[in-house]
Amino acid sequence: MNRPTRTLFVPLTLLLAFLMATAGTALARKGPGGPGHGRPGAEFNLRMLERAAGRLGLDDATLSRIKDRVYQAEKIGIDLKAKLELAKLELRRALDADAPDKGAVMTRVEEVGDLETRLRQHQIGLMLDVRGMLTPEQRSQLKQMRSERRARGKRGKRGHRGKRGHRGGPDGPDDSGPGAPLD
Repeated sequence: MNRPTRTLFVPLTLLLAFLMATAGTALARKGPGGPGHGRPGAEFNLRMLERAAGRLGLDDATLSRIKDRVYQAEKIGIDLKAKLELAKLELRRALDADAPDKGAVMTRVEEVGDLETRLRQHQIGLMLDVRGMLTPEQRSQLKQMRSERRARGKRGKRGHRGKRGHRGGPDGPDDSGPGAPLD
């Protein structure tokens, strides 16, 4: 290797390793039954909340407002995720060049980071908005229900399969994880 190529090789190798690690973490969170059940842009389990509405004492108007907010967030989230994927693609393209332009690569890295931050802020904003629509008692009840669900999920991870064939007991997978709502 000549000197300029060697000088770029180490930083690009480190950057590529970082990007691969980041992508693996993101994919791990998107798996089946994970937060948002794979729905783009929302790490909020609306189905779980709908099933628990009676037990929580959620009235129809509140549930309707929550659904509206979640659907609105999903639309925005789809757009943000698409922009993020395009930015990652452009970064890969910049890195694949025979002689990558360090400035261009760093600009792409910054774009990816900015979009990841915006997406996470969007997801947290949704969670906080929904929390604000619940009473303190409802939040407490929901937290207790999620703890119970997590406990069932832990049993399932040791090999128990629920009646649907998924790990985590009869209600399916454990809904806990990064960005899980309302705790």
